[in-house]
Amino acid sequence: MFQPPYELLPVHALVAVSLTLAAAAPAGAACVHPDGDDGCETTIQAGIDIAAAGEIVDIAKGVYFENVVVPPGLDGLVLRGKSAKKTIVDADAPNTGIGIDVRSNNVRIEGLTVRNGIDAGISLMAGTSGALLVGVAIVGADGHCLVNDATGTTVAGGTFRGCDDGIESTGADLTVADSEFLQLDSAGIDHDADRLTVTDSTFRMIDADGINAAGSDTRVAGCKFERIFDFAVEVDGPGARLVDNKVEVANRGLDIGAGLIGDSSAARVTGNKISNVFGNGVRWFCSTTCLEADVSGNKISWVFDDEAIDLSSDEGTLTVLGNKISEVREEALFLRTSGAAADVAVVDGNKIKRAGYVRSDVVCFDGGGILFSNNSVVGAGGTGLRIDRADIGAILDGNKFSGGLSTGIQVGGNAGTNSVGVALTGNKVKKNLGAGVELLADAIDTALSENKLSKNGTDLCDGGTTTMLDGTNKFDTVAPCS
Repeated sequence: MFQPPYELLPVHALVAVSLTLAAAAPAGAACVHPDGDDGCETTIQAGIDIAAAGEIVDIAKGVYFENVVVPPGLDGLVLRGKSAKKTIVDADAPNTGIGIDVRSNNVRIEGLTVRNGIDAGISLMAGTSGALLVGVAIVGADGHCLVNDATGTTVAGGTFRGCDDGIESTGADLTVADSEFLQLDSAGIDHDADRLTVTDSTFRMIDADGINAAGSDTRVAGCKFERIFDFAVEVDGPGARLVDNKVEVANRGLDIGAGLIGDSSAARVTGNKISNVFGNGVRWFCSTTCLEADVSGNKISWVFDDEAIDLSSDEGTLTVLGNKISEVREEALFLRTSGAAADVAVVDGNKIKRAGYVRSDVVCFDGGGILFSNNSVVGAGGTGLRIDRADIGAILDGNKFSGGLSTGIQVGGNAGTNSVGVALTGNKVKKNLGAGVELLADAIDTALSENKLSKNGTDLCDGGTTTMLDGTNKFDTVAPCS
């Protein structure tokens, strides 16, 4: 059984602390009102110009047509609007710059909207850190909604709509919570740095990736992705955690390492619900220092033109536990490892229904070794399980294969390679139109015990080399392999 991602909990604590800090007013304040009421400044920039580091610029409701700069030397400044609906910065013509350009550390922006303009809505300058955006909407900027070149930025309760990227980021340690990304011309979040954490956020109608992250330790949890025109999440880097997300209508689902020739190790993809995707539901690729990938407890359905789960590792362990997969045009599981002794796949307790519509294999393994146990494959369009290659052996134990249009279990068939030392124990294979179990010529030293094969086209087709078949198996029909 997979465990909850406890490493995500401090992120929620961080956001809670950030919101608490946002509610606590620093000493001193300047005020801004569009009509200059109560002796206030009439522009946000004028309010900033008279403020000191750590003070509040309190902005009344209204529309402010300006480009705003927070210059260096105003660390801890707070720009506080009444709400995103009431306080609006319009950066459009005749203005030509960034809506709000932040050049100091630990600046907080709260309760306002930045709209329009021909540049970014908000920019956080490289070399600064600790920015906090709470309840901020950025809408209709001609560039990116938010350009984050700072480190340690936190965004909570944000709205990003009608820009290029929602957030374009090169600064490490970006945290985004309870935010929405809507109708964007490029990615929802494009993060080219280490440590991105995104929780409880919505991505809808995105013309590229929902999230594209190139760096280590990406965390995405509790997010919703709808109508995404490329990957819902694409990660290149080690330590990714994609947990409890929902993907509905996307070109591809959750992808780790497909664009990276290198380390995408220690990935965990658990508890996600993925449906109506054109390409892979989950894909993971790793070529060096892979350690392991854990893909467990996911529900994947209606995958129209690729595998539901596609995992490939040149070294390390693939763990695939307790997934529910249905309505897949091609393979439900496609697993590849190298031939080294430590490179194995552990596949247990998965339930697969109606996959392989184009008569492709439902589960295909090509690699070192595999433990395939307690899985159920029902209504396969092609072969239920094919062991293409198993350099260090395979154990198939306690599985059920029924109602398929082809063979239940096939061992061998990959030209130029062998499947050596495959053991079939306690499997139930019935009502498949082809053979229940098919052993081809490159299946060497295959052992069968306590299997029940019944009502298949042929229960057992033995064309293997040195097959060990004891009296504990039950089957009715045996025929040569065609």
